[in-house]
Amino acid sequence: MSQVELFDLVVIGAGQAGPFLAAHLVGQGKKVALVEARDLGGTCVNRGCTPTKTLRKSARVAHLASRAGDFGIRADGLSVDFAAAMQRMQQRVDESRAGLERWLGGLAGLTVIKAHARLEGRAPEGGVSDPGW
Repeated sequence: MSQVELFDLVVIGAGQAGPFLAAHLVGQGKKVALVEARDLGGTCVNRGCTPTKTLRKSARVAHLASRAGDFGIRADGLSVDFAAAMQRMQQRVDESRAGLERWLGGLAGLTVIKAHARLEGRAPEGGVSDPGW
């Protein structure tokens, strides 16, 4: 039988708000579990904002380089190395996630749990008690 660990609060999801909410609660002296089924940083860091903006920047630079002749600059032999652009994008994602992992790992009172979480059942009669934060 595994040992049960008790927390004052559980934050579900380590996307945009989850890590900062968890850190805020830990700063108030709470023992907090942050539960994330996939990668820390959520969709934005791992599959949305960061990868998209990184690849968009590469495309923008390629576009500007393709217009170099309009400004009296020769850029003969211009080509796009898509594999290198994808590698740069993945490096940015990995660095962002690693930074978040280091920050959260250094917060005393915070436990990151890699698992799927969900709420079950109904709130108690009269609602949930005021947690006092």
